[in-house]
Amino acid sequence: DLKNLKVAVHYGCHYLNLSRDKKTLDSYLGSKTKLEELVELFGGIPVDYQERESCCGWGASQLLINPREALKITYNKLKSAENVGADFLLMPCPTCLYTLSKPEYRDNIEKWFGEKLEIPTIHLNELIAILRGCEEERCISLTRKTPRLEEIFEIITQL
Repeated sequence: DLKNLKVAVHYGCHYLNLSRDKKTLDSYLGSKTKLEELVELFGGIPVDYQERESCCGWGASQLLINPREALKITYNKLKSAENVGADFLLMPCPTCLYTLSKPEYRDNIEKWFGEKLEIPTIHLNELIAILRGCEEERCISLTRKTPRLEEIFEIITQL
C-alpha cells in the first residue's frame, strides 16, 4: 500500500504520443490516466503538476547534443513535481528513469540551475516489486543512487 503518498506520474513521450494517435483513449494502455488509476488502486494520491506532459529531457538524444538545454527540461519536470509536494515521480519508461535519476545529471542540474532536487524516481516495475514484498537488497534497481529512494521504500513497506 502506498499509504497516501503523493505520486506525480510521468508517462514519457512514447506513451503520450501513442495515446494521441488513438481514437478511444480510454481503451488504450497509453491513456493519460491509466497510471493515476493504478496509483489510486495501490493506495496513493496522484497529483497533477505543470510539466506532467513534458519530456524528461532525453528527447531524440538531445541530452547528448545539447546537455544544458536538455537538462533544463529535466530540471523543469523535477521541480514542477516537487512544487506540488509529490513524494516521488513514477514512470513506465526506462529511458526516462535513467534521465530523471542519473546522479551526474542531477549534479549538473544543481551546478547549472543552482538547486538540488531531491524527488525520487521510481519505475512502475520497481513499484510493483516493492508492493509485492520485494526486499530492498533483492530489488537490484533500488541500488540506484536516487535521492530519498530508501526513505520511500521504508514508508511503503511499513506494516
